Amino acid sequence: MLVGFTAFRGKFLMAPPAPRHHLLAVGVPGAPDVATAEFNARGVFQLLTGALGPPDIRATCLLGAEATSAATLGALDEAAAAPSPFHLLYFSGRADPRGLSIADGVLDPGALHRHFERTAAARSLLLLDAPPASNEGGAALPPWLEELATARPALGIFAARAAHVESPAQSAGHSPFTAALLLALQQSTGDIEIDGVQFVSDRTALSEATAILRQHWAEAEPPLELGAFGDIPLVRSQMAAPLGTAEILGLSVGSGLSAHVRHMLRGRRHLPTLLHYALVDPSDDILAEGSVPLTAEEDVEQQRTRIRVPARVLRDHTIWGPMLDVHQAVHLRWRITVRDTLGRLLAKKTYGHEYDRLPSTSKKS
Repeated sequence: MLVGFTAFRGKFLMAPPAPRHHLLAVGVPGAPDVATAEFNARGVFQLLTGALGPPDIRATCLLGAEATSAATLGALDEAAAAPSPFHLLYFSGRADPRGLSIADGVLDPGALHRHFERTAAARSLLLLDAPPASNEGGAALPPWLEELATARPALGIFAARAAHVESPAQSAGHSPFTAALLLALQQSTGDIEIDGVQFVSDRTALSEATAILRQHWAEAEPPLELGAFGDIPLVRSQMAAPLGTAEILGLSVGSGLSAHVRHMLRGRRHLPTLLHYALVDPSDDILAEGSVPLTAEEDVEQQRTRIRVPARVLRDHTIWGPMLDVHQAVHLRWRITVRDTLGRLLAKKTYGHEYDRLPSTSKKS
């Protein structure tokens, strides 16, 4: 018997190495009509398992009703037994003196103590987006958090401490704590090098997340930090150069002032990308422009995006409107670019199209 090898089509291939990272992301709503916790956990899971995350990660995501006691404890047991040197536990929902609220009960502090005591990882990180409810005496995180950090020196804890859970527009649906964390992971400079690749450490990401919270949300109470940080490489840094590539494959003009753009994303799975468009007239003036967010679910993915401009930008134009009204042709151009969230260019193409009549009124802009 061959040990450590896998038979495949008549050839013996070395089995892949054990993952260096193990992630468990859990999101359980605090009320039946609040889905922010699930959205938070999914966002963290997707970013860390996408193009930006470490290439050797094993991850589990439990959302809402999936996060039962049996499923959560089973996932914790699997994580504790994994030979990965880095273990990440993200939880979004409600935390109180009894523990973490899950779908069918409470994950008590004793279970968390036992989990981190048994884990084989050299370093562990608990990310807790469960801000306490405000009250007249102020908001305080449960005391078992500090007890957990004291008992487990290899564990770092980063927990939301602000007493509100509202999600401002700039958080894109996430709670402020998780929105700041995701943004920090995407825009931080690398400080750990692995095989020539710069990675963002937990220390850098958490410091940047705290700064973002203070700047964008004016958090009176910064997140709680307990334990040691700085040894866990979390994500690749994309500050030096964008990750992956993009290609604009074609454009077809639709009804009104609309168009369908075909494009390809490579190596940008779960990494936010922007398609920017501009409709330009013969005088090189921009009649209308906008951006559409793109997200790839696969490592290589072809997509089709519809863009639409209000018909009035031509109908009400002092020059092109009267020309089109008498069916005199006007040559316009669609300028299409694909960029990363830092504004760096991934692909660019311009397509010309002659309009010989006023476009019909668009129902949407």
